[in-house]
Amino acid sequence: MATVFVTAPSTPEIQGQRRDALEMVVQRRLGQDDGDGSGGMTIFRVPAHFREASKELYEPRLVSIGPYYRGREALRAMEQHKWRYLRELVARRPEASLADYVAAVRAVEQRAWRCYAERTSIFDAVAAAQAEPSGGGIEGEQSPPGNPMADDFAEMLLLDGCFILQFFIKWNCFEHDELCEVGWGLKLLRSDLLLLENQIPFFVLEALFGVAIPEAERVDLLRRLILPHLSLDDSIFSRDESIAVPTREALWFLPRLLRRRLQGLAHDDTADLSLRLRPHPDLAVPSVTMLHDAGVQFRLKTSPQDMFDITFDKAKGVMRMPRIQVGQANTPLLVNIIAFEQTTGGPCTSFPLSSYAALMGFLVKIGKDVEHLKKRPGHHGQPPC
Repeated sequence: MATVFVTAPSTPEIQGQRRDALEMVVQRRLGQDDGDGSGGMTIFRVPAHFREASKELYEPRLVSIGPYYRGREALRAMEQHKWRYLRELVARRPEASLADYVAAVRAVEQRAWRCYAERTSIFDAVAAAQAEPSGGGIEGEQSPPGNPMADDFAEMLLLDGCFILQFFIKWNCFEHDELCEVGWGLKLLRSDLLLLENQIPFFVLEALFGVAIPEAERVDLLRRLILPHLSLDDSIFSRDESIAVPTREALWFLPRLLRRRLQGLAHDDTADLSLRLRPHPDLAVPSVTMLHDAGVQFRLKTSPQDMFDITFDKAKGVMRMPRIQVGQANTPLLVNIIAFEQTTGGPCTSFPLSSYAALMGFLVKIGKDVEHLKKRPGHHGQPPC
């Protein structure tokens, strides 16, 4: 794969005068492709002050995907399973060689490089390695055996992408695997794969999927292989089971798919939901207890369109809302989707889950608020949030 480098203009050397060392360092840095921030970035970091307050909600606990947590000591045990999954995936289709998988990654490597908003050590190592006269990697031919760091980014895409595909294939086909046999393994893996910072672009998965599965047997990667497993435990999703698959440009990565699954793909991100849950800077909603004391009745919505289907009948003074159970397994997924929404801001962008969380924050402040919701007619068990 070839990355286009920007060559910065340099100050001409005055005869007999050496160039300043700082100038040479800065010029070399400007010459490294850094995605230039002009567009295409889709995988962001959670702001540090959020992450530091609740690391367990934003950081992977079992497997690293993508560059942000690559090499972390606590996650190294999974690296051997990535290599095993790669070997198993390549073996699924004998007519497709390892070279075909590498070629698929090379075809999307440059595009994937530009998706990441923050440059970690792997980006610096690759850039430094390719800058050497004998380097390969992101620009030029393949790296020589003595300089493997130039291919670290491509290797990461290959390993992580094949791991995700093989994981979902095994899960769909109910194949025995030691990772899934461990009681906590499956839930931790699924949770890690949906963290905002623990991602590779979806088009990398598509490229590898095109190699792994023969065209005649190829199923819809999104609808049949991945989408059924993007869910929250015991939650209400869209009632429309024939939801349309979004365009390739709208896929991006797995957390975005989960968000679209929650709100229902039948809804447009900038239309219906933005009207139903449009944020307002001056919005102040009384708590459930205050509303109850004022005569408002709370009812469980029996057939909600989705988890955001909250309505208030002003004439009757009745608020109806679906039930959603937020437990230990769901919390990281929800907060990561909220964090994702904050990275896609714009004047026409809706924030359905952020707005939902804000509304629930207003409604439920003390234990008494929860008790009122538990007593709603038609409700059994957990409160809606």
